[in-house]
Amino acid sequence: MLIAVTTADNAPRYIQLSTGAADTAVIEDGAHTWVIDTCEHGGDLANYLLSRGRSVDTLYITHLHSDHVGGLQQLLEQRVPIREIAIPQAAFEAKDVNWGLAMIEAARSAGIPVRSIAQGDTLAQGRTTMQVLWPPANVYPGQNANQSSLVTHWNIAGLTVLSMGDLGGDYEQYAMRPAQVLKVAHHGSRNSTLPSFIDFVAPQAAILTNSEALAQRAQAVTERLERAGCRVLTTQDTGCITFKVTPQGIMMQPYIAGGFH
Repeated sequence: MLIAVTTADNAPRYIQLSTGAADTAVIEDGAHTWVIDTCEHGGDLANYLLSRGRSVDTLYITHLHSDHVGGLQQLLEQRVPIREIAIPQAAFEAKDVNWGLAMIEAARSAGIPVRSIAQGDTLAQGRTTMQVLWPPANVYPGQNANQSSLVTHWNIAGLTVLSMGDLGGDYEQYAMRPAQVLKVAHHGSRNSTLPSFIDFVAPQAAILTNSEALAQRAQAVTERLERAGCRVLTTQDTGCITFKVTPQGIMMQPYIAGGFH
């Protein structure tokens, strides 16, 4: 059950930072911290992590487009502690990712281990579990990077989150899992988050990461979700969006009050 706002500060949580037309999310559970993508300019992410004294257990990079990995440069410059980076092997073999590859090499040069992950890989630490739903290990090389984007399903002390990266509608049927919260694919592109996908996942809330320039593009997906009874939250309207797990239930907290659709 999703209910209103909490002020509890040490609860397990999922945070979608407001970074315009780019993606970055933080999962916290006790002393554990995981990050999904770094957005394009990582200053806000670095400041958030450093202000809370968090070191990153694993930084998951969904794919090597600049709006998902570009902020890694600032994390390195600000010396955010990162124990390892995990990225699909298929991401290295996609087309037009040379700039993103350079970011990963910079992390390696800074002494951060980089490992490959694929469909079926799992995480279990504290009260959090995660499963990689996409891509498989045997994706053909040379595809569009979005089609090999990392999709993960999280259970954070009872809060379930499906994070879709930028995966397109042609492949989302292979990466479906019911979840309370859906991080919508590709900033709400009309070619993703199709009605059959929404029906299967059955999210209670959906997060759209977009900017004013992309808001119109996301209109079709917003309408599909709302017709299914899903509450749609956009970082453009609400700023940072936080879901926390407390004894009272799972609670949503927008940075800007009154920002819910």
